[in-house]
Amino acid sequence: MLHAGVMPVTLTIEPERRLVTTTGSGIVTDEELVRARRQLLEHPDFDASFDCIWNFRAVTESQVSDEIAAQLVADATATEKSICRAVVMSERSA
Repeated sequence: MLHAGVMPVTLTIEPERRLVTTTGSGIVTDEELVRARRQLLEHPDFDASFDCIWNFRAVTESQVSDEIAAQLVADATATEKSICRAVVMSERSA
């Protein structure tokens, strides 16, 4: 299992559960999300067919541009297997 990154964005890859969890807290910026995505794609335990959870309940401020959000969605690796994705957010998120 990988547990990588420093706050405010961390990644956890659990190959035995076929799950990737991305957790954000505090102020999250474009740079931090791009860095986390790059770490994920470069990690040998990552498989595009893993289910994904993005947990942003602890984010107090989002400084993520529409352009970066659109880029991250567009760059998501396509997979032949149907996978589950979930995004969890708090009402506090900006």
